[in-house]
Amino acid sequence: SEVPSATPAAMASPSTVLVIGAGPSGLVCAKTLREHGFSPVVVEADSDIGGTFRNKSYDQGHLVSSKYITAFSDFRPPADFPDHPSMTEYVEYLKQYVDKFSLRELIRFNCRVSQVEEQKDGTYAVTTSDDKTAQYDAVAVCSGVHNVPRIPKLCASGAQQFTGKILHSSQYRSVDQLEGRVLIVGSQETAMDIAYFAVTRPGYVSVDMAYRRGWLSIPHVLGTKPLDTHITNLFECCYQHRWIEQGSGALLSGFKWAVATWFIRLGLYLGTGSSVGYNQWTGRVTHVKRGYNYITKSTAAQPYINAPLKARRPIRRLFGGWVDNPLLPGRSIATHRASVVRLGEADGTASRRVVLEPYPGGGPATELEVDTIVLCTGYRQEFPFLKAGISADGEADVELPTTEHCIVDGRRPRLGFIGFVRPNVGAIPPMAELQVMWWIQRLRGEVRGPTKPYALATYRLRAAKHDYSVDYGQYMHELARDMGAAPDILGEFSLWRQPKVFFSYALGQSLLPFFRLQGPFKHSQALEIAKTELYQAAAERGLVANVVFAGTVVFFGAVNLGAYLLDEAFVQPVFRLRSGIGGVISYGKA
Repeated sequence: SEVPSATPAAMASPSTVLVIGAGPSGLVCAKTLREHGFSPVVVEADSDIGGTFRNKSYDQGHLVSSKYITAFSDFRPPADFPDHPSMTEYVEYLKQYVDKFSLRELIRFNCRVSQVEEQKDGTYAVTTSDDKTAQYDAVAVCSGVHNVPRIPKLCASGAQQFTGKILHSSQYRSVDQLEGRVLIVGSQETAMDIAYFAVTRPGYVSVDMAYRRGWLSIPHVLGTKPLDTHITNLFECCYQHRWIEQGSGALLSGFKWAVATWFIRLGLYLGTGSSVGYNQWTGRVTHVKRGYNYITKSTAAQPYINAPLKARRPIRRLFGGWVDNPLLPGRSIATHRASVVRLGEADGTASRRVVLEPYPGGGPATELEVDTIVLCTGYRQEFPFLKAGISADGEADVELPTTEHCIVDGRRPRLGFIGFVRPNVGAIPPMAELQVMWWIQRLRGEVRGPTKPYALATYRLRAAKHDYSVDYGQYMHELARDMGAAPDILGEFSLWRQPKVFFSYALGQSLLPFFRLQGPFKHSQALEIAKTELYQAAAERGLVANVVFAGTVVFFGAVNLGAYLLDEAFVQPVFRLRSGIGGVISYGKA
């Protein structure tokens, strides 16, 4: 069934747009809007730019996405910039971005939005914390996917029953906050970081980790190169026949990811002794499949989690012993697939006892004595300023619009949500940049929303917890195709015309400058960036890796060619015969 989508009349330019938030998404939104004839105003509740990367940073915290993928399209980091910068280094990069494009003059700091109310003419009346109300033609919500801490109800309402310390990961800054016996609740990247810091700190006593859904461990560096450069585009995200494309609903739509899953799991097993994750001997997710889950790219804690498990499996240990760095003697992380069901004693007496119940149920409870609980339970989306909106109670997420690429609801195209997608292997800042480009075209009436339900979106992660969980490369290509910005490698950027661009795009990741080679947001520097920096990122993976990637492309190319020939020889003639007109097909999508 088709998704209804109203195409508004093109907005007059310049048009006023309120941008809420001065993190990476808000900054690139304001900059792109201004470059294309809009008049943005940015409001930021904090005293400086940076968002989560500034106000939730912690000692030794680094980005797990690389500089190649995280950087904005027209402000590339220098060659000596770390592949995975620290949060402080990344905030400095953002400050340089602000200075280069003179964005600070657009920002009102220490200012919160109190209310956003849609008017009858489609504009928005916005009231801020200084009790001033102004009219805007459109509003871009860029307050961040990591904004409001998700606090489990028990730890919020029953905190007085626990005599130790409870903190959310958003409050964590250094190991000095960890006292005695530590319990980590959660198992994603921040949880793994803090677990590692806890088990290696001088004051170590014990570390436990309670989790429910599990994790999929893949390191953010493979060999010496970033994980997110070890991905291909051709026949993975582009130029796919409709029978093969993931999410199409066709018989073979899961074939590509099924084959990739088999090879990935085989490599993991032969290299690390476990096929459910890199050197991961516990905490398995339900579906260990390509395109189903977020990836946990912080792996330093994994050897301490494995220590008691590998001791019991000496033969299997032979496969993966080489991946464990020397461990501090006598230290390990005990894991429990369980929920926290009680703080304190059964009679209500306050203490340092924590009771864990197996998840999803069955088996005896586990009782621990701990001194510090760190809640790595993530964040929820909350927009109290939306009058029509949406409120969240307790742990629940506000429902974000998914009908049009998680950017707008077709009924309110002038209310954009920029940066509210979470990729498996990718980064939010470049996605936000492409999102605002798509939104500009939507406001101009140059693109329409998707014509099929979100459940069938090619980029939706099948087993992830949140609706806004996406496959990075698929998502970027869907937006680019809508705008005519996906590179034409059969024409201008073909192997014989631009060999370096072809190689770096076909055998490389969906890096942002590729989508500025052509289309309405074409940039003069994009071609040179693709021929130098992006080519180098792909070439430096090494001969063996690139031969493997080339073989993968050839294999899936043959599969797509076979599907095309069968379609043309047998299926399309039937459609033409029945309808009397040419059939509509969707293969060859750039």
